[in-house]
Amino acid sequence: MASSLYQLKQRSLAKRALEKLFDNGETTIVIHYACESFFKLEDGESPRISCISVKNLGSGHATSFSIHHFAERKGISISDIKSNYNELELDLLADFFDFVRNNQGYTWAHWNMRNINFGFHAIEHRYHVLGGDPVVLPDARKVDISDIMIKLYGVDYSPKPVLANLCQLNDITSEFFLEGREEAEAFERGEFRQIHQSNLKKVDFISYVAEKALTGKLKTQSSWWQAHGMHPRIIIDLIREHWVVGFLALVVLVFAIVRGVYFIAG
Repeated sequence: MASSLYQLKQRSLAKRALEKLFDNGETTIVIHYACESFFKLEDGESPRISCISVKNLGSGHATSFSIHHFAERKGISISDIKSNYNELELDLLADFFDFVRNNQGYTWAHWNMRNINFGFHAIEHRYHVLGGDPVVLPDARKVDISDIMIKLYGVDYSPKPVLANLCQLNDITSEFFLEGREEAEAFERGEFRQIHQSNLKKVDFISYVAEKALTGKLKTQSSWWQAHGMHPRIIIDLIREHWVVGFLALVVLVFAIVRGVYFIAG
């Protein structure tokens, strides 16, 4: 199959995946997390986790597992968190995996949490390192919203860092929002409350991005053609493989162009 038709099929599947998330919103969890910098660690060390936030897509209820909350429970001051970090991180991850255990049949929507560097596997690894026994979610239960966005809008739909720039493109306040690099710097300074606020902001915004993409109202820097999955090359490929479908698609394309010209002129 021609590459343009394959891309069109992938776009259709991505749209269906979004529809399924919202159709089953009560059993969909949006997740994001924050950790220390990947680049300032000794060889073999994994980045420590400071906050994991989860949100039910249907109810909108959010829960956060943040290191400074666990310190407060034990009467440990912010300034003493780092000297007690392993103990507190173990408590954080134990509570988080209890949550996972109670919701492991749900769908988990995330933003690029795909590998051992940053993702579910990284969280599982940290719990293993600290002596815990993590609940491992099957990959079939995970949906990567960032991957869906690329399939819907193309690879250049937003400048990097993507989430921060999508905030600007969609006129969303960036209050409390920290980029990944800024969160890592906040970790070094012990600013765990700020990381917590940023992480909660991100699960809200990931939910927003998914909803606006589903309704076709997400603002991106993609062209009209990319945003609507249309390209003249697709018509050519359709005619080659299915001439009747291709002809009908050409009629629709011409109608869309004429309508657009009429709208602008009027």
